[in-house]
Amino acid sequence: MVVMEAALLVAVVGLLLFLFLRSSSKKSSPPIPGMQPSSQKEGNHGDISKAGSLHQFLVQLHAQFGPLASFWWGRTRMVSICEETLFRQHTTAFNRPYEMFDLFMPLLGARSLEYANGDDGKSRRKVYDRVFTHGSIRKYIEPFQEAADDIVRKWTSYSPGEHVPVCSHMTVFALRSVLASLFGKAMSTDQQISQFRKIYETIWNEKLVNSTDPNEQERQLQEGKQELSSVLLQIFRDRKRNPPRAGEELFLDVLMEYTEDEEVQFCDALVYTIGGFHTAGNLLSWALYYLAQYPDIQERVYAEIRRVLGDQGNVDHTNVGEFQYVKQVLDETLRCAIVVTLAGRFMDEDVTINGYVIPKNTPVIHAIGVACLNEKVFPHPEVFDPERFSPDKTKKRGALAFIPFGFAGKRSCPGQKFAYAEATTLVVALVRHFRLRLVPGLNIKPVHGLITHPNEEIYVTIEKR
Repeated sequence: MVVMEAALLVAVVGLLLFLFLRSSSKKSSPPIPGMQPSSQKEGNHGDISKAGSLHQFLVQLHAQFGPLASFWWGRTRMVSICEETLFRQHTTAFNRPYEMFDLFMPLLGARSLEYANGDDGKSRRKVYDRVFTHGSIRKYIEPFQEAADDIVRKWTSYSPGEHVPVCSHMTVFALRSVLASLFGKAMSTDQQISQFRKIYETIWNEKLVNSTDPNEQERQLQEGKQELSSVLLQIFRDRKRNPPRAGEELFLDVLMEYTEDEEVQFCDALVYTIGGFHTAGNLLSWALYYLAQYPDIQERVYAEIRRVLGDQGNVDHTNVGEFQYVKQVLDETLRCAIVVTLAGRFMDEDVTINGYVIPKNTPVIHAIGVACLNEKVFPHPEVFDPERFSPDKTKKRGALAFIPFGFAGKRSCPGQKFAYAEATTLVVALVRHFRLRLVPGLNIKPVHGLITHPNEEIYVTIEKR
């Protein structure tokens, strides 16, 4: 009898201890702060539209609820984080949430790297990243310089006081650079550039994306993709017949090495092409906008060019890293224009961030654009000031305080070094030859998507140095 009572007592104590620990666990994991859905079906989509963009909505969300906040994307609960201390707690996340990028799936393809998670995504990145290492940049400088020289020749033909359309020229430069670098000089002719740009602009523009006629949208999309597929796959077939020599491999070579599946080849070629020229084109458009707006900064860039290159010589793999002030201008452009607004990841297990338990498979937004506006890190964030990125000031900030190319799960933008080398080559070429001034009366405003672009063409006048 005594033994039974003792056993019962132990069981009761064990149950009470379990309930206490479970209660304590619940108390240590408070409810995630954030918004309730405005619509049971649409979640907070109406609030996002009212804010003007997802980035602008996240700015408001974090201002109200703090650095970690939730909202509803349709019927899916999303969590957004916007500060370095929180980013550090999510660095191992690799998988991308489909919900955030499903708008682009008809263009990029469901089998593209954009939607490849787990072992498939990791194996592709491991293979593809080989052509974007620091050592690989040397092979890209030449096509960058050729494309930059072409822009200089075109700008030289403008009459004094004539309005130069910056965005149009930067799109052509970025597209020429990325096509030549990824697929070889066979893709860098004026005809190829014009053909690719025309097809891309036909199948991916705001009117088509927001079309109220889904049948017409689908028809244009499929016709455009078929044209693009014909162009790219012909390049692949030509390359197979004329393989590169050792050490001259390009992206298309590692892509064909990874898979013989032509659908995957096309999808991933499209992802890297669009990612390369769309981001770089807008980065350069904004950089020249700021340089034209601030002549003193422009002259500091020119002084650095003279110091590094003297009267002759071009950017190459031996000196591209010496343009410290140019890089500061590019970094401040990425920050001030918020060229890249956000990234997203999810984990297949629960994760605790800042004391909040985020359930597995919950999409977590890395609010890169909101972090760029953090006044504690970047005082007076609306002011364009390249000195924020001087070596001394950069050292005083944490490594994840400024993450314009992402950071998590070894899935940051693979073309980061590529983009800096490309943009440096073009900025040096133009500032070396011209003084830029904004055309008076422009009303340039940012339009925030995944990439931020100007609301209208940026026009400058140029004066030959």
